[in-house]
Amino acid sequence: MLLKLKQLADYLTTDFLGGPRIWKLSWVINFQKADTFVLVLALMWYYQNFSTSAYVYLALHGGYGFVWLIKDVFFPDASW
Repeated sequence: MLLKLKQLADYLTTDFLGGPRIWKLSWVINFQKADTFVLVLALMWYYQNFSTSAYVYLALHGGYGFVWLIKDVFFPDASW
């Protein structure tokens, strides 16, 4: 069962839809991590929710994305 899941994951991340890969998978992940701050801020504005809880959520998830990008710049993963 685990072998089948590994094969499926490999197929989805490397061979799905064929063709040349114009983006590295790490770039997609980094974009998603960086975009979290902007997305949460946009949702706060859209729903007009500027409560303490919303700001804490923004700080935690936005901060995590920022730290992730710093980590990737200074300690890049050679396997990517």
